[in-house]
Amino acid sequence: AEGQNTLCLHIVLENIEWKDSAISYSKLSKKLRVEADVKVACRTAIDKLKSEFKIKHCNGRCPVSNLELTLDNSVVHHYDKPMNKIIDEWVELNGGYQKVYKHVNPTIGGGTITFFTDNKMIEDFIDYHNAHTHMVVLHKQGHNMIHNKNQCLTKAEEERVKIYNKLC
Repeated sequence: AEGQNTLCLHIVLENIEWKDSAISYSKLSKKLRVEADVKVACRTAIDKLKSEFKIKHCNGRCPVSNLELTLDNSVVHHYDKPMNKIIDEWVELNGGYQKVYKHVNPTIGGGTITFFTDNKMIEDFIDYHNAHTHMVVLHKQGHNMIHNKNQCLTKAEEERVKIYNKLC
């Protein structure tokens, strides 16, 4: 409202025909939606892998924050390469976002799960992911510490992770 301080974001859209009533940031630009949906499909492709990894390695202390790990306070972190870089590289090898997007389910009508409709794409992404990065279970605070520094892991943290992974 005019003259009032508010934290609300007001968007005015003109001359747009909505095929559904849902609105999200990715619906504002087709290019952004395509890229966002492909990235979500890639993340969905490795959900089971990450979940199994977290259950197997969620014990002891975080190699970054030294806080005790539990299933509730921990996350799986990619090191060597950030997840977005892995996705960008894989997408480029597969013809770009528009081409890969053809294998993503449509999320019209308020759909909430975005995934690849082609099992070969899922397997290919998982293989690429596994060949180009490593994962580690971190306490959420340790994960935030890394991202606040805007880097994957320091050399000292990488060494602690290697020792930690050998113990598990």
